[in-house]
Amino acid sequence: MNLLGPDVVTQFTQGDTRAFTAIYNIYYPRLFNFANRMLDNREEAQDITAETFVKLWRLHANFSGHDKIRAFLFVTCRNACYDYLKYHARENSQQKLVQQLLPQTDDVLLRDEIKADVLDHIYTEIEKLPEQCKTIFTLSVLEGRKNNEIAELLQITDKTVRNQKVLAKKLLRLALFDHLRVVSMLLSFMPAALL
Repeated sequence: MNLLGPDVVTQFTQGDTRAFTAIYNIYYPRLFNFANRMLDNREEAQDITAETFVKLWRLHANFSGHDKIRAFLFVTCRNACYDYLKYHARENSQQKLVQQLLPQTDDVLLRDEIKADVLDHIYTEIEKLPEQCKTIFTLSVLEGRKNNEIAELLQITDKTVRNQKVLAKKLLRLALFDHLRVVSMLLSFMPAALL
Protein backbone atom coordinates (compact mmCIF):
# COMPACT_ATOMS: atom_id res chain seq x y z
CA MET A 1 0.00 0.00 0.00
CA ASN A 2 1.41 3.38 -1.04
CA LEU A 3 1.35 5.60 2.04
CA LEU A 4 3.37 8.39 0.41
CA GLY A 5 2.28 10.55 -2.46
CA PRO A 6 4.63 10.93 -5.44
CA ASP A 7 5.30 14.56 -4.43
CA VAL A 8 6.59 13.50 -1.01
CA VAL A 9 8.98 10.97 -2.59
CA THR A 10 10.23 13.55 -5.10
CA GLN A 11 10.73 16.16 -2.40
CA PHE A 12 12.52 13.63 -0.22
CA THR A 13 14.96 12.69 -3.00
CA GLN A 14 15.70 16.39 -3.42
CA GLY A 15 16.64 16.66 0.27
CA ASP A 16 13.45 18.19 1.67
CA THR A 17 13.48 17.65 5.45
CA ARG A 18 9.67 17.98 5.71
CA ALA A 19 9.29 15.08 3.28
CA PHE A 20 11.77 13.09 5.38
CA THR A 21 9.73 13.90 8.50
CA ALA A 22 6.58 12.61 6.78
CA ILE A 23 8.33 9.34 5.90
CA TYR A 24 9.71 9.09 9.44
CA ASN A 25 6.27 9.65 11.02
CA ILE A 26 4.68 6.96 8.84
CA TYR A 27 7.37 4.30 9.17
CA TYR A 28 9.00 4.81 12.57
CA PRO A 29 6.29 2.97 14.61
CA ARG A 30 6.19 0.06 12.13
CA LEU A 31 9.97 -0.23 11.93
CA PHE A 32 10.38 0.01 15.70
CA ASN A 33 7.77 -2.74 16.29
CA PHE A 34 9.48 -4.89 13.66
CA ALA A 35 12.91 -4.49 15.33
CA ASN A 36 11.49 -4.94 18.82
CA ARG A 37 9.82 -8.22 17.83
CA MET A 38 13.14 -9.49 16.42
CA LEU A 39 15.29 -8.41 19.36
CA ASP A 40 12.92 -8.34 22.32
CA ASN A 41 14.96 -5.35 23.51
CA ARG A 42 13.30 -1.91 23.37
CA GLU A 43 16.48 0.16 23.69
CA GLU A 44 18.34 -1.73 20.97
CA ALA A 45 15.25 -1.63 18.76
CA GLN A 46 15.06 2.16 19.19
CA ASP A 47 18.77 2.56 18.36
CA ILE A 48 18.56 0.36 15.28
CA THR A 49 15.39 2.08 14.07
CA ALA A 50 16.97 5.53 14.49
CA GLU A 51 20.16 4.41 12.73
CA THR A 52 18.08 3.02 9.86
CA PHE A 53 16.52 6.43 9.30
CA VAL A 54 19.95 8.08 9.44
CA LYS A 55 21.08 5.71 6.66
CA LEU A 56 17.93 6.48 4.68
CA TRP A 57 18.58 10.22 4.90
CA ARG A 58 22.21 9.83 3.83
CA LEU A 59 21.04 8.04 0.67
CA HIS A 60 17.95 10.20 0.04
CA ALA A 61 18.90 11.03 -3.56
CA ASN A 62 18.97 7.33 -4.57
CA PHE A 63 15.28 6.40 -4.26
CA SER A 64 12.96 6.32 -7.26
CA GLY A 65 9.72 5.50 -5.48
CA HIS A 66 7.80 4.69 -2.32
CA ASP A 67 8.37 0.93 -2.65
CA LYS A 68 12.15 1.44 -2.77
CA ILE A 69 12.05 3.54 0.40
CA ARG A 70 9.91 0.99 2.23
CA ALA A 71 12.09 -1.94 1.10
CA PHE A 72 15.28 -0.11 2.10
CA LEU A 73 13.93 0.65 5.58
CA PHE A 74 12.84 -2.89 6.37
CA VAL A 75 15.84 -4.65 4.80
CA THR A 76 18.32 -2.31 6.52
CA CYS A 77 16.54 -2.68 9.85
CA ARG A 78 16.33 -6.47 9.51
CA ASN A 79 20.04 -6.75 8.63
CA ALA A 80 21.02 -4.57 11.59
CA CYS A 81 18.92 -6.78 13.89
CA TYR A 82 20.60 -9.92 12.50
CA ASP A 83 24.04 -8.36 13.04
CA TYR A 84 23.13 -7.48 16.63
CA LEU A 85 21.82 -11.00 17.32
CA LYS A 86 24.87 -12.64 15.71
CA TYR A 87 27.26 -10.46 17.69
CA HIS A 88 25.57 -11.32 20.98
CA ALA A 89 25.31 -15.01 20.11
CA ARG A 90 29.05 -15.05 19.38
CA GLU A 91 29.82 -13.18 22.60
CA ASN A 92 27.68 -15.61 24.62
CA SER A 93 29.20 -18.63 22.89
CA GLN A 94 32.72 -17.43 23.76
CA GLN A 95 31.75 -17.23 27.43
CA LYS A 96 30.16 -20.70 27.26
CA LEU A 97 33.28 -22.05 25.54
CA VAL A 98 35.52 -20.88 28.36
CA GLN A 99 33.15 -22.34 30.95
CA GLN A 100 32.96 -25.71 29.13
CA LEU A 101 36.73 -26.07 28.84
CA LEU A 102 37.78 -24.83 32.26
CA PRO A 103 37.45 -27.05 35.32
CA GLN A 104 34.40 -25.99 37.34
CA THR A 105 36.45 -25.28 40.46
CA ASP A 106 38.61 -22.70 38.68
CA ASP A 107 36.05 -19.88 38.60
CA VAL A 108 38.83 -17.42 39.38
CA LEU A 109 40.14 -17.97 35.84
CA LEU A 110 37.23 -15.98 34.52
CA ARG A 111 38.88 -12.72 35.55
CA ASP A 112 39.24 -10.38 32.60
CA GLU A 113 42.96 -10.58 31.87
CA ILE A 114 43.20 -14.31 32.39
CA LYS A 115 40.07 -14.91 30.35
CA ALA A 116 41.64 -13.06 27.42
CA ASP A 117 44.79 -15.19 27.70
CA VAL A 118 42.78 -18.41 27.93
CA LEU A 119 40.61 -17.44 24.95
CA ASP A 120 43.73 -16.72 22.93
CA HIS A 121 45.05 -20.21 23.69
CA ILE A 122 41.68 -21.79 22.95
CA TYR A 123 41.47 -20.16 19.53
CA THR A 124 45.05 -21.15 18.76
CA GLU A 125 44.22 -24.78 19.60
CA ILE A 126 40.94 -24.66 17.63
CA GLU A 127 43.01 -23.76 14.55
CA LYS A 128 45.10 -26.94 15.11
CA LEU A 129 42.06 -29.28 15.11
CA PRO A 130 41.57 -31.62 12.13
CA GLU A 131 39.76 -29.70 9.36
CA GLN A 132 36.28 -31.29 9.62
CA CYS A 133 36.47 -31.28 13.41
CA LYS A 134 37.43 -27.58 13.43
CA THR A 135 34.65 -26.65 10.99
CA ILE A 136 31.97 -28.47 12.98
CA PHE A 137 33.19 -27.15 16.32
CA THR A 138 33.29 -23.57 14.98
CA LEU A 139 29.79 -23.81 13.50
CA SER A 140 28.41 -25.36 16.67
CA VAL A 141 30.08 -23.62 19.58
CA LEU A 142 31.23 -20.30 18.13
CA GLU A 143 28.31 -19.66 15.75
CA GLY A 144 25.64 -21.42 17.82
CA ARG A 145 24.26 -23.60 15.01
CA LYS A 146 22.24 -26.74 15.74
CA ASN A 147 23.48 -30.24 14.85
CA ASN A 148 20.90 -30.82 12.11
CA GLU A 149 21.72 -27.42 10.54
CA ILE A 150 25.44 -28.27 10.48
CA ALA A 151 24.74 -31.73 9.08
CA GLU A 152 22.66 -30.25 6.27
CA LEU A 153 25.20 -27.52 5.56
CA LEU A 154 28.14 -29.95 5.38
CA GLN A 155 26.09 -32.82 3.90
CA ILE A 156 26.98 -35.26 6.65
CA THR A 157 24.96 -37.16 9.27
CA ASP A 158 23.85 -35.84 12.67
CA LYS A 159 25.89 -38.61 14.28
CA THR A 160 29.06 -37.41 12.54
CA VAL A 161 28.42 -33.90 13.81
CA ARG A 162 27.95 -35.15 17.39
CA ASN A 163 31.06 -37.36 17.22
CA GLN A 164 33.21 -34.54 15.84
CA LYS A 165 32.02 -32.14 18.56
CA VAL A 166 32.94 -34.67 21.28
CA LEU A 167 36.33 -35.25 19.63
CA ALA A 168 36.98 -31.50 19.40
CA LYS A 169 36.25 -30.98 23.09
CA LYS A 170 38.50 -33.89 24.08
CA LEU A 171 41.36 -32.63 21.90
CA LEU A 172 40.98 -29.09 23.21
CA ARG A 173 40.89 -30.22 26.84
CA LEU A 174 44.07 -32.25 26.29
CA ALA A 175 45.82 -29.41 24.45
CA LEU A 176 44.83 -26.82 27.05
CA PHE A 177 45.35 -28.94 30.16
CA ASP A 178 48.96 -27.91 30.84
CA HIS A 179 48.32 -24.24 30.12
CA LEU A 180 45.29 -24.10 32.39
CA ARG A 181 47.12 -25.96 35.14
CA VAL A 182 49.99 -23.45 35.02
CA VAL A 183 47.54 -20.53 35.12
CA SER A 184 45.78 -22.14 38.11
CA MET A 185 49.08 -22.60 39.96
CA LEU A 186 50.09 -18.99 39.31
CA LEU A 187 46.77 -17.77 40.61
CA SER A 188 47.14 -19.77 43.79
CA PHE A 189 50.27 -17.71 44.62
CA MET A 190 48.62 -14.36 43.94
CA PRO A 191 47.38 -12.31 46.92
CA ALA A 192 43.60 -12.62 47.37
CA ALA A 193 43.22 -8.86 46.88
CA LEU A 194 44.42 -9.18 43.28
CA LEU A 195 41.95 -11.94 42.40
